[in-house]
Amino acid sequence: MPRTGYTKMFRSTFCAFTPVHQHRASHARVGGGDAPPVNGAAPRPPPAAQRRNIHPVFNGAICDENGIFLAEGTAPPFSANPDQTDWSPFASRAAFELAELVYTKIQMSEQNMDDLMEIWAATLVPHGARPPFANTKEMHSAIDSISHGDAPWQSFKVSYAGPTPESDAPSWMSKSHVVWFRDPLVLLRNMLKNTEFKGRTDYAPYQEFVDGMRKWCNFMSGNWSWRMYCD
Repeated sequence: MPRTGYTKMFRSTFCAFTPVHQHRASHARVGGGDAPPVNGAAPRPPPAAQRRNIHPVFNGAICDENGIFLAEGTAPPFSANPDQTDWSPFASRAAFELAELVYTKIQMSEQNMDDLMEIWAATLVPHGARPPFANTKEMHSAIDSISHGDAPWQSFKVSYAGPTPESDAPSWMSKSHVVWFRDPLVLLRNMLKNTEFKGRTDYAPYQEFVDGMRKWCNFMSGNWSWRMYCD
């Protein structure tokens, strides 16, 4: 095919998959149908026309734990605005932030944490006060007693029950192993009732279009999600 043929084919394909405003802008530059740019700046395209189709059956309507649909505006069955001054089970905000710092952010070792609390306690002796925690064990007890959004750890034991070599069998074949886990259903419920996720989760499959072109973004915007609930 001659080079001009390739060029024409490429241009026709490009225009077919280009948003409308870009297609019009390219013709305006070639044919001069629109007003010339001001001060060398290209004219702004019109706002994109967006449309979203929600799945007709699985539309994400709000319901209770028994599957009964709720009226729009129904308050959630938990406090959406918890008391901002309640730091329980920690004694204070300082205790909570200290636990968050050394346990989550720094991941300080138990020995270093114990040493830190001893030094801290020594500085408070003249004032008759004590640090937020006496030691690491006390801090861990406070963390384990958190009830908000709690998903308790559970465990079970497993052991190998298959064939073993006659000699030099690996030690793990004869030992019992502990598997720790959290209930995935409880974790999911905690995520769904977390107000920080409000407006950021798609509960129903959808099809989104921008200027007549299909837009894929999240899992629920894909064909698989849409078709799965149609079968």
